[in-house]
Amino acid sequence: QRCSLLTLRDVIKSFASWRVVEQRRIFFEITGSLFAYVSQIWVTHLSSVEDLVSHGQLDSVTDSLSLSCICLKILQLMLLYGFSRFNADSDAIKNVELFIQLAPKALELRSQLPVEHSSHEAAENVVTTIMKTLYKLQRNHPIGYVSFISSTFELVYSTIFNQDI
Repeated sequence: QRCSLLTLRDVIKSFASWRVVEQRRIFFEITGSLFAYVSQIWVTHLSSVEDLVSHGQLDSVTDSLSLSCICLKILQLMLLYGFSRFNADSDAIKNVELFIQLAPKALELRSQLPVEHSSHEAAENVVTTIMKTLYKLQRNHPIGYVSFISSTFELVYSTIFNQDI
């Protein structure tokens, strides 16, 4: 699954760089058909991490978090460049809401993992990618992001001032 996700990321990355109008329309269609599927894969891998941590399977946690991070990077490209109007697509809006909801859980998960294990670094990558996605989305689609400003401020505040994380 890792190889297929990496290949998909490279393909989506090349599609995202297209600038001709007709090519952009093709990318919009591809995003529309793949977005929900990649979202589901991301959520599946991220939700399986909690069970793996509770069973002490840290190597599986690392694999699952790595796959989750690859999916997140694909979603980031699709959110930034795959919608003509980001705020008009309900899947995109649901996914941004999901990013904001899952970021604190990912931060909490990172604090539960041993620092010396590679799973901690993988969790750190997921948290960083979520934050970068929110930042880039706000920068690229400022009008569509207005409805998420208050929840983003709450997320940033809780991230900065929570000593437990």
